[in-house]
Amino acid sequence: MNFPKEVQSLSDIFSSLPNVGPKLSNKIALYLSINAKDLAKRMSESIDEMIANTLPCKLCGNISNEELCEICQDELRVRSQIMIVEDPLDLINIESSGEYKGIYHVLNGLISPINGIGPEEIRIPEALERLKEENIDEVIIALNPTIEGEATGLYIKQEIQRFNDNVKITRLAKGIPVGGDIEYVSVQTIVDSLRSRVQF
Repeated sequence: MNFPKEVQSLSDIFSSLPNVGPKLSNKIALYLSINAKDLAKRMSESIDEMIANTLPCKLCGNISNEELCEICQDELRVRSQIMIVEDPLDLINIESSGEYKGIYHVLNGLISPINGIGPEEIRIPEALERLKEENIDEVIIALNPTIEGEATGLYIKQEIQRFNDNVKITRLAKGIPVGGDIEYVSVQTIVDSLRSRVQF
């Protein structure tokens, strides 16, 4: 027996989300269609509102509901220090530590040749352009310590050094476990990693 096509379509949409497999997507789709139609309606309205009112910050790539996100608008941020992160979830987690006062650049992805993702498919060109135009003293590479994160960090470092040998390039200390995601580590781990960052 197959699900009604509407339920199957919804399940297929959920299964395209990160870390959601077919069994979980089926369970969610069935729950919404049988037990929680009011919740499904609220979700639909919330998604419509999100689509209509959010966009990436035109400067750093963070999620925002204005052209510039709150961090880029904040005149008290240290403009000579920029942290490069993979996605807005990492930025939010780092911000929650209260330790970092500089600005950010969100790549919205990592270099992954096996998946056909090169530097041009993520926001590396925009990062390099900012570094050429803005008065940056330090670039902090804050990418997950995975193969893709390491490769992306090394690529960015090499590209920066092509046009600026004077900028200090650092990375978060290895307090974040190899294979771990910044999104899931504790606030204290972020604080420790920021305080003990090393030359990259």
